[in-house]
Amino acid sequence: MRASRLAVTAAVLLPLSIPAPAQAPATVTVTLTSHRIAPNPIYLRADRKVRLVFLNRAGKTHDFTAPRFFRESRIVAGRAPRGEIALEGGRGAVVDLIPRRGTYKVHCGQFGHKQLGMKGMIVVS
Repeated sequence: MRASRLAVTAAVLLPLSIPAPAQAPATVTVTLTSHRIAPNPIYLRADRKVRLVFLNRAGKTHDFTAPRFFRESRIVAGRAPRGEIALEGGRGAVVDLIPRRGTYKVHCGQFGHKQLGMKGMIVVS
């Protein structure tokens, strides 16, 4: 009787002691083209890990500049030195981070690109 009670207790408690598998982060692809950032705005969830995949589909260099956003987020993997992701034509980059609630401005820092419409918003709710 005691052995069967131990077996039942172990069967009930064992699943509770196994950690749940970590969920893969949500992925958002950000595409840079000639004088456009898409999607715009970029919607993210606060305090939830997200993988940002940056793709430069243009033949020339563009960047994704959002210093306040990167400063206030916790970057888990990847880099955004000075709050910027610089991409040569046809290149990409990945940054995993945990964003903080807020609304953030983003733009391309290449000369004249912001004025040509390469700007947007990141909304974290």
